[in-house]
Amino acid sequence: MDPILLAKIVKMQADICTAQVELDPVGMMVENKRGTQIPNPLISVINTLERRQMAVIRSMSLNHTARDLWHRQS
Repeated sequence: MDPILLAKIVKMQADICTAQVELDPVGMMVENKRGTQIPNPLISVINTLERRQMAVIRSMSLNHTARDLWHRQS
């Protein structure tokens, strides 16, 4: 495993947890300046972080698979 990618995954997980802690007491919907209920912007932040985290995890998996194939062919 690549330690740099692993560190990125851990950092993103910490950021996701922090955003989730902030989201929980406020709720999924917030009121904008006009008084309209809108989705909490933290939902989008969490979603983006989760997508980035999954992309790094997939990248690690692909790198691992490619390395295994290279070793098998040698």
